[in-house]
Order: sequence, then C-alpha cells, then structure tokens
Amino acid sequence: MDTGRLLLQRILSSQAKAEILFLFHRSPDLIDTLEGIAEKIGRDTNETLKEIEDLENLGILNRLRRDNARVFILDRYRDREILSTIARYIRNLQDY
Repeated sequence: MDTGRLLLQRILSSQAKAEILFLFHRSPDLIDTLEGIAEKIGRDTNETLKEIEDLENLGILNRLRRDNARVFILDRYRDREILSTIARYIRNLQDY
C-alpha cells in the first residue's frame, strides 16, 4: 500500500489529531504541555495524549523536558517530509 495514503489516513484518523496538527501549524514555535494543548483544542487530556503519542510515533511531535514539565514541539523537518509524501500521493491520484 502507498506510504502517502497510509500517512494521510493516519493523520486524519481523528478530529482531535487534526486539531492538534492545526494548532501546531498555526503556531509552529509552540512549546506546550499536554494540559495546555488539551485546553487549547477543547479536549480531554486522555484523548489528547492518545493522539499526541500517535503524532510522536510518526515523528511529527517531539517530547521534551523543560523546567520539570513534559512539553511537546513540532518537528518541522519531519512534518515537511510527511507533507511532501502526502502531496506526492495526491498528485499521483490526479494522474489517473
């Protein structure tokens, strides 16, 4: 199966995940805690953590320790890689 298709399906597998990505794309320098992210997108922390962990597994978000707090940041390089892969997949669909 095509990598671009799998990435697209995984990234858009939930509304909460899409909201987290939108938040970080709107503010790419954002460094925030789980609780802060959950509050910003209006979601429960357990639901938010599940989606953040999936985005971490994809390499889109990174977890850091800052002042004894666990914070998350956007990995811009990996994010661009994934967006490029998805864009190639979509362009190839147009060729059919």
